[in-house]
Amino acid sequence: WVRPSLAELQVSPTIRDSFLERVQRLSRPAQDLLQAASVLAEATPATVVTEVASLTDQPAMTEAIASGLLREDDRARLAFRHAFMGQAVYEAIPGAERRRLHLLAGQALERLVPPPVVQLTRHFREANEVDKWCRYAELAAARAVASGDRTTATALLNELLARVGAGGGTAELPSATRARLARELAANALVRREAVDDLHRRVVDTLQLVLDSGLTPAEQALIRSQLGRLLAQQGDLGAAHSMLERAVDHLHHDSAEAARAMTYLGWPHLGPWPASVHLEWLQRAAEIDHSGLSLVDRYALTADRATALLQLGEEAGWVVAAELPDDAAGGEARRLLARANANIGYAAVLWGRDAEARRGVGAAQAAPDGVQ
Repeated sequence: WVRPSLAELQVSPTIRDSFLERVQRLSRPAQDLLQAASVLAEATPATVVTEVASLTDQPAMTEAIASGLLREDDRARLAFRHAFMGQAVYEAIPGAERRRLHLLAGQALERLVPPPVVQLTRHFREANEVDKWCRYAELAAARAVASGDRTTATALLNELLARVGAGGGTAELPSATRARLARELAANALVRREAVDDLHRRVVDTLQLVLDSGLTPAEQALIRSQLGRLLAQQGDLGAAHSMLERAVDHLHHDSAEAARAMTYLGWPHLGPWPASVHLEWLQRAAEIDHSGLSLVDRYALTADRATALLQLGEEAGWVVAAELPDDAAGGEARRLLARANANIGYAAVLWGRDAEARRGVGAAQAAPDGVQ
């Protein structure tokens, strides 16, 4: 994101006013060109800048470049010579005009091949074009996930959904769309590499907003199941248990999400209840028909159930752990097996079974880069 970093620039009022006086000495077309360049925020093809400025004449571009405010690189792209210049021009644009220019920028950039989805997300957000903002935020998040950057995906989706119920416009999205985006947001937040941080806490707040935005009980249940796990990551175990328990009643019985919620309720760290309560949840999870689940879901559920049983001191945990393969094809499946080996290896330490501990930890450490 270019705009947030520019917004952090601290330019003294004296320098800003002096620069804006210099801008105002240019012709109106040249000023329009500078405004368009400030909205685009980064080096952009000259054809796009002139289109956003609604200009067709070359003299305005020549004037802006000759003034030393804009520069043209060897790829015919225009940008401000210094970042603070663009920020000063941008801040001086009235709000309504700024939204209009962002809309024009989004429409112009949409025609590029391939379309710059991150830039399009920003422009349609600032133009308050909710449907297109949603479309490009999802595309940008998917691209971030494909590159392994779950944090960027989380931030993009959270920024979109945080407006739900806050008067920002995204409440116009259909409830099914809000529910689907919330599930994508939670799924990305749950597997981020970073520890619990401010973004993690903002995601929890956003999901609570979505839950209060008129979803069906089934849609709410899917979000509550993920939200419960996020709350557990934050250490709010009582709220996590309550959220997961509420979710179970409205989840499809033989679904992966129902099995995940029940398995998580079986983990002994989730509350002060006796072992028998956790074992009952684990038994319910085991009774779910796993045949229709994906390979990755089956690995994850088996690993989590085995770990929970072992932490409860149940010998049956070793039998369940033995169901896991030594290796798997596909990055996500291998990542899950690496996590499973690490957790089971740690449980083996608690049991005093050193051979299993060495095997589990060794297998996790041997996982290829990017898998753990």
